[in-house]
Amino acid sequence: MTIASLKISGPINGTDVALLRAMAGLDSEENETDGRLKTLDLSGANIVSGGDAYLNGYYYTSDNEVSSLMFYNCPALEKVVLPDDIIAIGYAAFHGCASLQEVNIPSSVRALGDYAFYGCEQLASELEVPEGVTSIGYAAFYDCALLPSAALPSTMRSVGEWAFSGCYKLTSLGDVSNITQIGRYAFRYCNMTEFDLSPEVDSLPKYAFAYCDELRDIDLSHVRIMEDGAFYKCDHISDPDLSAAERIGDYAFYSADYLSDVTFSDSLKHIGEYAFASTNLAQQQSLPSSLTFVGQGAFRKTQVERIDICSDIHTTEDLATYGVFSGCDALTDVVVHEGVNTLGVNFQSCENLRNVSLPSTLDSLGYKTGQDGLYGCSYLFSYCRSLSGIALPSSLKFIAAGTFRETSLTSIVIPDSVEEMGSYVFQDCESLSDATLSASLTSVPQGCFSGCTSLTGITLPSAITSLDYQAFYGCTALTSINIHENIDTIGRGVFYGCTALESVSIPTLSDLGEEAFYGCTSLRSVSFEGGLSETPTSCFYGCTSLGELSLPDGLTAIGPLAFGGCRQLASLCIPSSVGSMGEQAFANCMGLRVVRVGHAVPLSIPSNTFENVPLSECTLMVPSGSGSAYAAAEVWCGFGDVIEE
Repeated sequence: MTIASLKISGPINGTDVALLRAMAGLDSEENETDGRLKTLDLSGANIVSGGDAYLNGYYYTSDNEVSSLMFYNCPALEKVVLPDDIIAIGYAAFHGCASLQEVNIPSSVRALGDYAFYGCEQLASELEVPEGVTSIGYAAFYDCALLPSAALPSTMRSVGEWAFSGCYKLTSLGDVSNITQIGRYAFRYCNMTEFDLSPEVDSLPKYAFAYCDELRDIDLSHVRIMEDGAFYKCDHISDPDLSAAERIGDYAFYSADYLSDVTFSDSLKHIGEYAFASTNLAQQQSLPSSLTFVGQGAFRKTQVERIDICSDIHTTEDLATYGVFSGCDALTDVVVHEGVNTLGVNFQSCENLRNVSLPSTLDSLGYKTGQDGLYGCSYLFSYCRSLSGIALPSSLKFIAAGTFRETSLTSIVIPDSVEEMGSYVFQDCESLSDATLSASLTSVPQGCFSGCTSLTGITLPSAITSLDYQAFYGCTALTSINIHENIDTIGRGVFYGCTALESVSIPTLSDLGEEAFYGCTSLRSVSFEGGLSETPTSCFYGCTSLGELSLPDGLTAIGPLAFGGCRQLASLCIPSSVGSMGEQAFANCMGLRVVRVGHAVPLSIPSNTFENVPLSECTLMVPSGSGSAYAAAEVWCGFGDVIEE
């Protein structure tokens, strides 16, 4: 077993091969041996059928073939010279020969099987695949990291999946011009600079040339379908001719650093997710009118300066992480052409986008799909911080969620054609001072103007019936608002933190949400013009300027902390209809001096209802004849004076 070099002449069968395997470090049962055979010269040998199985009692020799798994995982082999009459190198024949550096492929060979040289990571000889071979099997040279060349013949028609994947040093492939079938990942991580793609190839499979960093020259003018990642991170691909492409898959040209321009087909229908992301695609790009789908992030972080959109395009129906054009810092202009009905792509975080031209045919900015409308295209121009103005066409009916979030809009007119808006449409538009709502809207949606710190006033059209959750949250410049009689719902936190709001008139409501006026520190006057059944939790908490409060007849409940922290509240009228008061309902109302109640029998209330209120300095006004009852009742007995009226 100490022989390092061996030359054999004459016929060899399975029994002989089993011995050769043991001499090369792994026996027929896949047990390691102390064999040290590095060089095996079979140039004078003739492989014949017969003899014992050479591996696992199952694999036998065949005439003139390097049969399946013949030298599988033989760790010592470094060089093999094959007989001149070999017609096939079979399945995994040299799979895992990690030390194999040199091998020849005789001119008689007509077939290279799957996994033939898989994992021969030291294989560094220049291989020549003979004329007559028509296909390379699945993963035949996978991870042959040092293989410098594999001269393919003019007869080659098919290269299997993963065939040369991981051949990092492979710079030359011979005649590839007649190859008509290329498998997935076939040339992944190869190092060639050019590839003479046959005009018969009209479809490139997934990641076929991914990570081919040096690939520069390849004609794609006849390719109709490019599957996902076909040229993923091919740094030197530049200006590909995609004039025949109908479908470009996800990540097709992702991070192709030298790509600055493309020619799109007039038949292009689909551009996948991140297809051109992180490339140097620049200047003006016009998306063809045939295009119907562009995936999320498709043009993310490119250098494109202007985009022309000529068709109704949809994007990934998901809560997209990135918009189609997100992070395109060079983008200044978006032109949507006449005839487009739905703008279905988004431009999140295009910091320098200043000009958006919308057509008179547009009826939807974004769209929604799925259960509860959670999916679709939204946040179209969010974080476009240079966008200070936009004219919305009178044809517009729908504006998707977050469309103008955190832009620099100073004013907006929402045409009366708009019937529906998503949530947070203008959230954190800190420069927005003037907004006109559509007369067709029935609600101000969730968070619609939240964080619009320059908004001083807004008129609510008569069709509005609902102010939804946090609709005006944090509008610190809002001094007034008309809550008209048609509004019957004010949601939770609608005016939370509107610190400049001075007065409100509340009509008959079916629902007043918790924290509706929380922290409105300038609110001095609250009038209840109609019925209200409850002031809910923290509804007016922290309204530190509120001086007087007369709660409406018909009110049945005052929630916990409803008026907590109203430090300047001096007088309070509680109607007899109130049946319950929550914990700390008037806690920290340190300025309270007069409380008038309408109950003949003292209402049982929590002990901390008036927490931190100096009750001994307060006067309690009660119905005639009930003074003694209040003087004896828990909590109420703490008032300094009890006066009947």
